[in-house]
Amino acid sequence: MNKIARFVTRGTADGKVDLILGSAFFSQKVLKSNTIYEIQEAMGELVIVEKGPSALGSGITDSKLDVCWGNSVDHILHCVGAHSVLTVEEHETLNNKQKEQNNE
Repeated sequence: MNKIARFVTRGTADGKVDLILGSAFFSQKVLKSNTIYEIQEAMGELVIVEKGPSALGSGITDSKLDVCWGNSVDHILHCVGAHSVLTVEEHETLNNKQKEQNNE
């Protein structure tokens, strides 16, 4: 079994998990850059599913958000929060829904 990445969860005072930080091993060739992955549970096992390209780009020109991976993680979370883990498609769907609500 090849090691691909590791992640750690941060707990809150009431025992809930509110943040996951991770790191990929440099030798891994499985995970794609700027890609959103989702951890799912099936029959007690964790499964990692590729969801699509990240809305958060490497640089500001390829990012769908107002920040990019060139910014610090603190800055990204402060500016866009949970939007940092949206795929391009999810981000566009959310934007379209917000535009529709604003037009009503």
